[in-house]
Amino acid sequence: MIEIELAPVDRVIIDATKHVRATDQDEAEEVADHIEIRVDKNGNRISIETRYLKMKKASGTFLERLLGTGPDSFGSVDYKLIVPSNCEVDVENISGDIRISRIDKDVHIAGSSGNIEVSELTGRLDLETVSSRVELSDITGDMDIAGTSADILFGSLKGAVDIRITSGKVIGQYLSGSANISQTSGNTDIGNLYGDMRVKSQTGDIKIQQEAGSLELFTRTGDVEVQTELASARDFYIETSSGRITFNVPETASGAVKLETVSGSINTELPLSIRQFTRSKLVGEFGENGPRIYLLTQSGDITLGQF
Repeated sequence: MIEIELAPVDRVIIDATKHVRATDQDEAEEVADHIEIRVDKNGNRISIETRYLKMKKASGTFLERLLGTGPDSFGSVDYKLIVPSNCEVDVENISGDIRISRIDKDVHIAGSSGNIEVSELTGRLDLETVSSRVELSDITGDMDIAGTSADILFGSLKGAVDIRITSGKVIGQYLSGSANISQTSGNTDIGNLYGDMRVKSQTGDIKIQQEAGSLELFTRTGDVEVQTELASARDFYIETSSGRITFNVPETASGAVKLETVSGSINTELPLSIRQFTRSKLVGEFGENGPRIYLLTQSGDITLGQF
């Protein structure tokens, strides 16, 4: 575990705890002695590194256990850092949790095989992760997130967000700012969105509840469900190759729609001025001077509803 927290101090305070598991006391002490915590200072930069030193007479099996891959013993270090308010944070960690809170500068994280939590951040966040669960809350600043086999969960983000993941879900509430989400597989579920959003997914359902902004949503296989205030002059474009599209707008909203499905039905709860209507296509308008709305699916039903 690496835990970093801001406090009204003028120095970096490091609390490091070694953890070992071994078959007996002597082996435990030997493992602990060969875990080195190195702290270097270069100008205004402080570097903290954990090193696993080579044992002089250790067998390959013992070395594996020292590094945590064996069945009987291993060693690791937990860090808790208290930092001044003007510190930028750069963390790299393999196989362990990371928790960062109350930082007023930029943060960069590279982690794998562990949970990552970032909260109460004012600054830019750059995050790279593999096989992790990421939880973000109360962040003000732009965010760039890249992950493999990672779930992204968030609440209360303010800033431009770029998320690129494979095999993972994105679930969140209260996002204020433009957002771009690209994923290979996994569901996307965003509520209380204030800003333009673009989502591109190969396999996965998309569910968006939007208060302001425009939408571009693409999925190859998956259903798309949208509730939006249509509070944007820009276009709304929704497309899925195989899946249903449900698009709900306020009762008093205005817009121009083009709905197309190759294999499916078209249903509308809105009073439309219809310009063109066939079994697979509907073009029309509701209200006056609203944005253009495109709902396209190859195989699936389209429902234009209201709330």
